[in-house]
Parts: sequence; structure tokens; C-alpha cells
Amino acid sequence: MTLRTFHKEIFTTLEGKKKTPAKQFVDIFLSTMVALNIVAIILSSVASLSGRLLPLFLAFEIFSVIIFSIEYLLRVWSSGKISFALRPLMIVDLLAIIPFYLVIFSPGAFEFTRVAQILRLFRIFKMERYFEEGHQFLQVIRSKVPELKIMIYVLSILILISSSLLYFVENPVQPSVFSSIPTSAYWAVMTFTTVGYGDMVPVTGLGRLLAALTALMGIGFFALPAGIISAGFISQAFSNHRGVAQLASARRSGRRGRGFKSRHSDH
Repeated sequence: MTLRTFHKEIFTTLEGKKKTPAKQFVDIFLSTMVALNIVAIILSSVASLSGRLLPLFLAFEIFSVIIFSIEYLLRVWSSGKISFALRPLMIVDLLAIIPFYLVIFSPGAFEFTRVAQILRLFRIFKMERYFEEGHQFLQVIRSKVPELKIMIYVLSILILISSSLLYFVENPVQPSVFSSIPTSAYWAVMTFTTVGYGDMVPVTGLGRLLAALTALMGIGFFALPAGIISAGFISQAFSNHRGVAQLASARRSGRRGRGFKSRHSDH
């Protein structure tokens, strides 16, 4: 096997769409590694386990970083271009291994250690690469970006209006609670999402009316993203079904054509 053939084989295994046995093995192995890493991150936050199993957690972290580092380098090398490293999933891969090196090269910096622990969670985003469902979900989101942008724009306006109105109504009565419009915006978000922690409650009649209207708008408005994304999934499923049907029809047509040629040549 020449270097060029090996180079192409590595890229096909890591980035190709065709489900070869080698690719399936690599995908299963790496996705299992990601899942085990998430479990390790969760369990290491338990004080009773982190002390007793620290050597095991550390050994698994080193092994994982070695595997993910080799994977990252092979992806960049097999692509044949450095710009490949700027792709979103490649940035996720880099963020998945950076925490380890961050701690190694700055062991005395406590803030780097905390940042490293947070960045380790980026490993969960590597799962998207190994599951077709993840690709479909991202395709649906991308196809609905214009509608989602409009929704976010309208939502921002509604939150600004409701928080401003409630600030002017409630601030004279509760200056320590509704102290500013940004503080009232927190209340607006909690009310729009119908969470309502109860730490900020309007006490005036007009304030309560505004709160009721805000909650009602939130119930109706937050149903929109679910409807938009559901419509996207239905459209995607229909496109996939139509593509499969067209492929099956083409294959049947090809078989009929070959049968006709065969009969014609016999005559």
C-alpha cells in the first residue's frame, strides 16, 4: 500500500460517508469512548468517588486524550489541508482535548483547571459525528434558520417591552426587587417560559395584569419553535422517503431495460 493510498484510506474511514467495516468499527469505538468520558466526568464530580477512584479517572483521562489527539491529527493530516481544522466539528474535537494540555502546561493556575473541567464537556458534541440522526437534526435546524431568526427577533422585542413596562410599574413600589430593566428582563424570561421561580413577584394590580399577559404570550409563543422544527423533520422525512422511492424506481427501470436488451439480443 502506497502512502497516497493509505492517506486516502484514513480519510475515507474517518470522514467518508460510505459505511465500510473499518469505518463502522472506528465510529463505534470513538462514540463509546465519548460516552464513557461523559460518564467519567459526571462520576468524578461525586466527592465520595473522586477521591477513591482518582487514579482510575486520571488513567482513563490520559488514555482518552491520547486517542482523541491521534484522531484529531489523523483527520487534519488525511484531509491534506490545514484549513480543514477550522471546520465546526474539528473545533469541537480540539476543544475536547485542549483541557488536558491546559492543565499540563499550567498546573499552578486554578482558574485554568476550572476552565479545563468545563471544556471537557465539549466531548459530548463529538457524538454528532457518529450518528446519522445527529446530521439530520442539524440539517433541519439549518433549513429553519430564517424562521428561527424571526422568532428570536420577535421574542427579544416582547421581552424588552414587558420588562420595561413592569420596571416602570413595579419599581416605585419594589425598588429593591425590580431595580432596573435588565433585572426585570430576567423576570420576563422566567415568565415567558412559565418557570416563575417566585423570587420576583409583581404586587400592584397593573403589574399582575402585565404578568398574566406575559405568561399567556409565553405559552403561545414558545409553541412556535416546536412547530417550526417539527415541520422541518416532517419535510426531511418526506424528502428522504421520496429519495428512496426514486432510487428504487430507477433500479426497477434499469432492470427492465436490461431485460429488454437481453430479450432483444436473443431474437
